[in-house]
Amino acid sequence: MTTATYDVAIRARIEAFVREIESVYRAAALEAVRSAIEPGAQSAHANGAVGEAAPLPKRRLPSRAARDAAAIRGPLTDLLRSSGGMRIDEIVVRTRMPAAKLVPLVAHLVKRGQLLADQDLRGTIFRAP
Repeated sequence: MTTATYDVAIRARIEAFVREIESVYRAAALEAVRSAIEPGAQSAHANGAVGEAAPLPKRRLPSRAARDAAAIRGPLTDLLRSSGGMRIDEIVVRTRMPAAKLVPLVAHLVKRGQLLADQDLRGTIFRAP
């Protein structure tokens, strides 16, 4: 056999192997999608065992307000501890943060118990716990 014949034979074997791997991979991918879409669908495992597809764990990602509140919580509680408490307008001036963004963050922290809110004649005073 000449070198060209060997090259052709080797390429043919490699291409056949690649096609076989692609078909196995494609079948596994389709089965995974089918088992994810259909609740209680049967899935065949690599060892030949058949079983019920495991449910995906539900993860609840934190909301944007929760992430922002977590980021501001430390500096805000330090500010409130040093001053003994402030109204929302004073916090807006000291932090230079827009009130439209600060009010929901402070409300989230109060709701979670990470800030205390005391009623005063002139409004609510927020304190660090």
